[in-house]
Amino acid sequence: MRIMGATAAALAFAMVAAPVAAADESAGEVVRDLRAQGYFVVVDRIGTGALERCMVTDIRTPTAVRQMRIAIDDRAPTPVRHTITVSLDCTG
Repeated sequence: MRIMGATAAALAFAMVAAPVAAADESAGEVVRDLRAQGYFVVVDRIGTGALERCMVTDIRTPTAVRQMRIAIDDRAPTPVRHTITVSLDCTG
């Protein structure tokens, strides 16, 4: 695809299937696994306990931030970054 120039960034959110955490994985392992899969991981948490002792309570559906580009053969938005949010309970 030959890009002639980038226009102003247009944000579009594409929904894709959310990964599922294994029951035997710690919160730290879940975050590392998601990062290894290429996700930009946002963590929200309750409590101040160590990450390895936290319990994953939710993994939200990932979103893809897309940018419009002007191209000769393709004018579809292209993925720039995939973001996923993981909720943790670190009170215990």
